[in-house]
Amino acid sequence: MSRAWGLIVLAVLFSGCEKEEDGPLDVDTVVDHAYFMPSFAPVVPWLLALDPGPGHWPDVGAVDCAVLDSISGDTTDFPNSGPVTMYLRYPPGGCMALDGRSREGTLVVRLDERTTVTDAEFAITCEDHRFGSLRARFRLHGTTLDSTRWMVMLDSSAMFSSGAWSPRSSGTLVYELSDKGLPSVAGDEVFTLEHDLLGSDRMGRPFHAFTVQPLGLLSGCGWLDSGLERIEPDQLSSRDLDHGSGACDGQATIQVEGQEIGLTIP
Repeated sequence: MSRAWGLIVLAVLFSGCEKEEDGPLDVDTVVDHAYFMPSFAPVVPWLLALDPGPGHWPDVGAVDCAVLDSISGDTTDFPNSGPVTMYLRYPPGGCMALDGRSREGTLVVRLDERTTVTDAEFAITCEDHRFGSLRARFRLHGTTLDSTRWMVMLDSSAMFSSGAWSPRSSGTLVYELSDKGLPSVAGDEVFTLEHDLLGSDRMGRPFHAFTVQPLGLLSGCGWLDSGLERIEPDQLSSRDLDHGSGACDGQATIQVEGQEIGLTIP
C-alpha cells in the first residue's frame, strides 16, 4: 500500500491482487474519507446532547470538556428575541470530548430555536479544529425536520498534521435519533446517519461518497460503528467501506475488486 500511516491490512481474500485499468489497486481516497468523517460526523449529536436553551445556558459544558467562553443574544427571551450564538473552546493540548476523543480548538454555535422544534435552524462553524493528527475546518448548517430528524448541509476541508487544506467534503447529512438511551447518561443517544457527499482526497482526486446502509453513531463514540458507505473515486471503480455491526473501535473493512482490506481508523 502507498500509505503505511494507519492502513493496516488484516486480510486479503481471493489470492492474487487484481489490477485496475489505470494502475495498481488504490484505496487512498477511501482512507482519507474514513479518517476525515469522525472529525465532523459526531458534532451534531454533540450539540443535541448539550440541548442548549433557556435553563441550560450555564450548564452547556456539563456533559463535555469544552469551555463556554461567551454568549451573544438574549438568552432570557430566546427564541422570541432572536438567535443566540455560543462561543465554545476546547483548551490547548486538547481534552476528552463527549465522543471519547481528544479535541482542541473553537466552535461557534448559532441557534435560531431549540433544536427539537420543527423547522428550527442552527449552524456550527470552526476554523481550525484539531482532532488527533488531523486538523479540520467546517460549517454545518442544520434544519430540524421533526423531533427526531435533522438535515445538515456540510462544507468542510481538512489537513493531516501539516500541508495544504486539501481533503474536502460537502453535501448533505441526515441524522435520525433511533434510541434516546438513558436520560441520566450523557452521550447515550443512538443515531443513524445517511449522507450524500462530494469531495476530494489530499492528492486532489475527486470522489462521490454516499450511504448504502445507514451508518450507526452513538453520541459517546468517536467512530461510526455500523453501516456501509460507497466511495466512487474519479476514474476508479467504486469501493465500499463497511463499519461493522456495532463495536465502537474504529475497525472497518474496505471492499474493492473482490478483495477485503482491514482499516483501523485512528
